[in-house]
Amino acid sequence: MKTLSSSLPRKGERGSAAIEFLAVVPILLLFLALSLFFARVFWYYSVAGKAAHDAARFLSSTTQVEMKTQGSSDGGDASVAILAKSIASAELAEIKPVLDYWTIGVYCDGDEVCGGTVPQTVRVKVRMTVRDGLFDIFSDQFYDEDAGGLPLIADVTMRYVGN
Repeated sequence: MKTLSSSLPRKGERGSAAIEFLAVVPILLLFLALSLFFARVFWYYSVAGKAAHDAARFLSSTTQVEMKTQGSSDGGDASVAILAKSIASAELAEIKPVLDYWTIGVYCDGDEVCGGTVPQTVRVKVRMTVRDGLFDIFSDQFYDEDAGGLPLIADVTMRYVGN
């Protein structure tokens, strides 16, 4: 026959579940922090990739006259290159508040400034630096402190279709 005292936990086992919970919680928090950080990184990279792609698609389909037009007398970007930068910048607007640093580069035929000639290829490069403000304790291990964050680069090259 089963007695009442045998169904109750022994005095030596009281609180063991709380101790096991306290041992597992830091590991669970680490996995939660890492998964949230990498989810944000992948989201930021996909936004940057879409911005670079849309700007390059616009730039690759402009007319030859627009592409040959110089932006300024000092050899600056053509007006279509400035417009391509503004397209990419508008698409990055949703994540700009959380970025520490970003640049948008528009190039024709490799690393040349657009304007003056008709290019064979156009290229848009979006560079950004991402820091995790929520879980800095965990995420600081994943990037170089000299860079100031995790560098992300979205680089899209397309053929110029106006040839």
